[in-house]
Amino acid sequence: MMIITSSKTTTFSAILAALGLMIILTEEVNVKSALADGSPITSLTINGERYVDSTGRTFVTSTTAFNLSVESSFPVTETYYRYFEASDSTKPSFSTGTYFKINGGGGEYIVQFYSVDTVGNKESVRQKNVVLDNVSPTTSLSVVDSSTGKVRLTSTDNSGGSGVGGRSNSGIYYKLDSAASYTFVHSSTVTVANVVNGNHEIYYYSVDNLENKEITKSKQFGSGAVTYTFCSSGCKYNNLQTAITAIPAGGKVYVKDGSYTISTTINLKSNMILEFSSGSSIYFTGNGITLFRGTSISGVQIIGGHITAKLAGVDAFAFYSSKDIKITGTQVQLIKGSFSSAVYCNNCINVSISDVDFSSATRLIDIKQGAKITDGKSSDIWIQNSRFADASAECVKVNYSTHVHIIGNDVTDCADNGIDIGSNLDTEIRDNTITRAGIPNGVAIHTDNANYATITNNYIDTTRTGISVYRASHIDAIGNTITKTASNGIDVITSTDPSSYIKIKSNKIIAPGGHGVYESPNQNQVEISYNKFEQIPPDKKAIYVVSPNSTTTVTGNTIS
Repeated sequence: MMIITSSKTTTFSAILAALGLMIILTEEVNVKSALADGSPITSLTINGERYVDSTGRTFVTSTTAFNLSVESSFPVTETYYRYFEASDSTKPSFSTGTYFKINGGGGEYIVQFYSVDTVGNKESVRQKNVVLDNVSPTTSLSVVDSSTGKVRLTSTDNSGGSGVGGRSNSGIYYKLDSAASYTFVHSSTVTVANVVNGNHEIYYYSVDNLENKEITKSKQFGSGAVTYTFCSSGCKYNNLQTAITAIPAGGKVYVKDGSYTISTTINLKSNMILEFSSGSSIYFTGNGITLFRGTSISGVQIIGGHITAKLAGVDAFAFYSSKDIKITGTQVQLIKGSFSSAVYCNNCINVSISDVDFSSATRLIDIKQGAKITDGKSSDIWIQNSRFADASAECVKVNYSTHVHIIGNDVTDCADNGIDIGSNLDTEIRDNTITRAGIPNGVAIHTDNANYATITNNYIDTTRTGISVYRASHIDAIGNTITKTASNGIDVITSTDPSSYIKIKSNKIIAPGGHGVYESPNQNQVEISYNKFEQIPPDKKAIYVVSPNSTTTVTGNTIS
């Protein structure tokens, strides 16, 4: 019996019937390509974030997975692929493999692929055009009728992006004051009444058709909007907790210039702003307790502030089961030991930490799902454009979390891992500078059990190991510079609990103490390609792949 996939049956039926063979027909494909010349047929499947617009254009993100599968009459020797921007005049060489993601700037990309079998049949190159869009939309707010309090929210996607409102969960999300949940509008514009003509605060963000999510914004309205001042004397309040307790929803507590000593925990509340003047500072004398604490709250902004601690075991900010937390421009200096941290979050959603300067703690950032399950209870974490220095354990630790973004930070002097993303789902680590991390106990970037992470354009200097891919899956380490590691530049481990679908590509590894890239046995689907190695020790290797690793491909690397 032969199985032929075709819609053109007449000729083949006659021939095969004459030969006494039975024919079974399945769905329609190109019979000439499949059988007449014997060449393989490679199919492309796109998994993950994908959107096809009304014109047929396919939009993807850098987390979108491209999978190639082959039908062939003979065993397949290799499957080849490449991708490049449609505007590129120079095309890259083909890589081998059946899985990849697209990393690069936004815009239209051309994906090409083909397969070759053991008898030399080579498939014609196939092609798919896609548009890469990693940029979140931007929501603007305008007042359209002050008498009725109407405001209009308008979401605009980046030029050439996937757009807003084309998918069931794409549109504008907003809420007023202390509402328990956001109202979703399946559109790129919405008008909301009774906002401007009262004491209200509106929170809003947009999600585009690829689920690129904007950081939550907020705007406060109303002549009755309240700001309470706190200072030692001459202000409405000289007790900070009393001021916070008294402030109505949407109000602000403003800490005026002065040095303040506080010894007890201050409890934060929902829908408030705590803003510090540039001349204010807090000296915290509490022993092993939290300075600012929030439990089951939402819509909190911390602006500025300079906090120092007298004793160990202090959390400057600790949040539990909270959401919509924004901390910007804050300086914190603690005492290392007894699990101190500048920011601790347990089961928090939509956390933004930016332009902060945190130093001297056990862990400077400690964010996680408390039950150690990656279930979305800790999600949408943004850590950007900040300085983290001098930790006795990890500098930045975000574990068991989804949709994590660690971008543009300066991370230095971490006794354990510089950035730890253990057990996360969907993480990007890009454009960070990591110096003297993982000495003596860890690595610069650790991916223990992480799933889907993109590690790109980071500069790693004088660390123990640069990047450790440890029992992780779907990890792309692309375009990083790693110099002067005490051990290996990049590890892909372990043999007893292997990693899978790993891409180590276009990195520059200089003067490692160990191997440039080390791969322990039994890993699954690893690509090591187009990396540059310099100053490799004479007793080490630029790339050391320990057998067996039958699914590892090594191509296009250079050593100087």
